[in-house]
Amino acid sequence: MCDCSGSELPLQLGELGNYWGHQFDTVITKVSVPSCGYTTLILDKKIDYQPLTTFYNDMRLQSPDVFILENEFIRASLNSLDGSIASFVDKETGIDLAPANGGFGIFRLAEEACQKKITAWNRSMSAWFTGRFKNIENLGSGVEIKPAAEGKLRNAWNLKFSFGACCENSSVIETVISLDAGSKLLRYDVTCDWREFGTENEIPNLHFYLSLDDKCSFLYDIPFGMKERQPLDMDLPGESFVLAKGSKSSLALFSTDKYAYRCLENSISLTLIRGATHPDTTPETGRHKISFAVSPVSNSASHEFLARESLVYRRPMTIISGKNKAGKTQNLEPRAGFLKFKGGVISAIKVSEPVDAAPGKKMVFRVYEVEGKAVQSELCLAYKAISACLTDVLEEKPLENCNISGDGKIVTFSLPAYSVGTLMVELE
Repeated sequence: MCDCSGSELPLQLGELGNYWGHQFDTVITKVSVPSCGYTTLILDKKIDYQPLTTFYNDMRLQSPDVFILENEFIRASLNSLDGSIASFVDKETGIDLAPANGGFGIFRLAEEACQKKITAWNRSMSAWFTGRFKNIENLGSGVEIKPAAEGKLRNAWNLKFSFGACCENSSVIETVISLDAGSKLLRYDVTCDWREFGTENEIPNLHFYLSLDDKCSFLYDIPFGMKERQPLDMDLPGESFVLAKGSKSSLALFSTDKYAYRCLENSISLTLIRGATHPDTTPETGRHKISFAVSPVSNSASHEFLARESLVYRRPMTIISGKNKAGKTQNLEPRAGFLKFKGGVISAIKVSEPVDAAPGKKMVFRVYEVEGKAVQSELCLAYKAISACLTDVLEEKPLENCNISGDGKIVTFSLPAYSVGTLMVELE
C-alpha cells in the first residue's frame, strides 16, 4: 500500500472470506487525510514477494490465555469468564479506570417495571417511557473468545454468548472489541439476535454497563451543545456521548445510534434494546447491529475536543474504487482538502434553499459554539468566495456580512457564546 507520493504505508491483513463464489481480502492501513477532503491510495502486489517460513506449535508447550488489547494510549484486559473489562489503564495518567470489584464493560439484561409515574398517561404505552429496573442480570456466562485481528495497526477479540429466558431459542450477542494504533477508542461492534419479549409485568432491557471507581458528574452531548446533569436513576437523552467527570480522570461513552444513558454516581450505562409491548408487541425482534466506544478523557479536555472526537467516530471514512470513478475524478488532485473550520463546530453542510444562484454555488454551514465564550470563527475554503453572510435559520434574511480574505478563500465571523449560526457562502 502506497500513498499518492509513492511512500509505502503500513499494512495489515484483515478479514478473509468468500461471498457468492468471490474471494475477498480486507486490508488495514494508516493514512493521513486532509480536513473534509480525500487522499489517494494505491494497493498492489509486490513482485519480489517471498513467503515467510511458518513454525508450527508442536503443542508440547502451552501458556495461559490472556485477552489484552494495548496500544500507546490504552491497555485493556478482558475477563475470561464473562468478557467484561478487568482492567482499563489510561497510560497518560497511569490510572486504571476499571474498579477492582468488577462490573466494568459488561452487558446486562434488566427487567423493567411496566408501571410508570406519568400523570394521565395510558400505562400500557411501554415504548414511550422507561421505568425502574426491578431485576438485573449480568450477561456473558459461557462466553467464547477468539482473536478477530492481530497486528501492529489493529487488535481485536471476538466474543459470543447466549442469554435470555427461552432456552431453546435464546438471544445471542456477538461482539468484536477492537483497538487501533494511535487511538484512544476501545470500540465495540455488536451483532445481537434479539429474541426477548415483553409482558404485562415486565419489559426486557439490554444495556452496556460501566461501573466507576469515583463519584462523577455527567456531561451529555445534546443538539448544538452540551449539558451537565446530575446523576439520576432513569434514562436521559444524549445525542452521541456522555462524559463521566471524575476527580482525577474522566471517561467517555460514545455511541453511533443509541441515545439513552442512565447515569448514577458511580456508574454509566447505555440502553441498547428494549422489548416494549405497546403499541407494537414485538418491535425489536431480530438482528441488530450496534456500535459504541469507550475512551479515557483528560479532565482538561475542551467541549470542542469532545464534539470533534464524536464526529470523527460517528462519520467513518468512505472508500471509493478509483478504477470505477476514473472518468469523474480525472480533474482532481490526488490529495486535497475542501475546507477547514476553527472556532466552533460544524453541524451540517448543505446547498442553499432559495434558487437564486447557479446550482451548488451557494453553500450553507450550520455552526455552533460549545465552550460558553464568544469566539472568532474562521472557515478556510478550497474555492474562492465572492460573498458570505450570517442569515436566519430559513436562509432568507441576511443578518451580518462576514469578512473575506486570503484571495477569497478565508471567511471570518463572530460566533457568540452557546449560539447557533447559519453561514451562507456564495462561491465564484
